[in-house]
Amino acid sequence: MPDLNQLSSLALPDFLEAATAVAEAPDEVPRRQWRGLVQVLASRISGELAQLDGKGVIAALGTYTAVLSAAEHAGGVSHEDTVVRRLNLSAVLLQVLDPSAESALLDPRRIEALFLREVPLGLDQAVEQTPRWRDLEIAAIRRLRGVKNMLTPTLSALRAARAEPTDPRLRAWEALLPDLP
Repeated sequence: MPDLNQLSSLALPDFLEAATAVAEAPDEVPRRQWRGLVQVLASRISGELAQLDGKGVIAALGTYTAVLSAAEHAGGVSHEDTVVRRLNLSAVLLQVLDPSAESALLDPRRIEALFLREVPLGLDQAVEQTPRWRDLEIAAIRRLRGVKNMLTPTLSALRAARAEPTDPRLRAWEALLPDLP
């Protein structure tokens, strides 16, 4: 893989092309470089959207998804981190873009489904643990924090898309949000 600083200096279309090539040859990327590549890619996409037309945005989001998946597969980021990053980028992008079924990152229903599929704790368990989270073991607190890290951008993305949760479980999670650590 070319040096991350070199990649970062490329114009956005060239950077996206290089990132796509990296995702297609993940064994060439040292494990420790994946996190940086994912962070730079998300920053470039969210910061330089004006350079892209509608199809370019969808292609860029496809590149991001491919790079994030390759990073996870290579052990450069955890699965939970992958989910949180997807949800956070969705929340940022939907502040400036309209919802679109063309990308999972812009589709409110798929964002909601991602949260419900990946939330690291059952709702009943979270309801039981949240009022006494200060008394829990560190691992349990981290799971509750993981819920909050996924729930916050999910709800932000839905609000930005002007979409209401369609699943009553998400409404229950939303009611729990203020009490999560």
